Amino acid sequence: MYIQVSAGLGQPQPICEAAAHNLERLATSLKWFKKESEKTYGDPKRLKNLGSLVVDDAERISQRLIDYIDRGCCEPELKTLEAQVRALPWTFQRARGTKVVRVEVFRNIVRAHSNVIKAIQQAQQTASSHASSCTTTSGRSGSGAQP
Repeated sequence: MYIQVSAGLGQPQPICEAAAHNLERLATSLKWFKKESEKTYGDPKRLKNLGSLVVDDAERISQRLIDYIDRGCCEPELKTLEAQVRALPWTFQRARGTKVVRVEVFRNIVRAHSNVIKAIQQAQQTASSHASSCTTTSGRSGSGAQP
């Protein structure tokens, strides 16, 4: 589940390989949550548990950002990670036929989304302040991958 983000000129952006597994987990938990939330008669307990899983997966990414930087994800890779997280399905609506009849508000997931984006943006600033170590790492492979 690598979301390829291009830079307007058709050039792929560097990807933070260190975050790939956790990004995949977050995408999967969001997909499961979205599927359950769209059910006409969804199980409230399952929905709550899946919501907690989404929050945990988002927090896991936030907590691992310094590790990602240490493993070679510098500012360009973190900008791509931010775009990848933003591209995930964070909006949940219920529809009946062709009309949206109710928009569900899941405050804990909205907060988790906001928190992970803020954490990634702060990590970008941290990575840019460590430009000397990131220059050699990013310049080596262009993808942030470890040798």
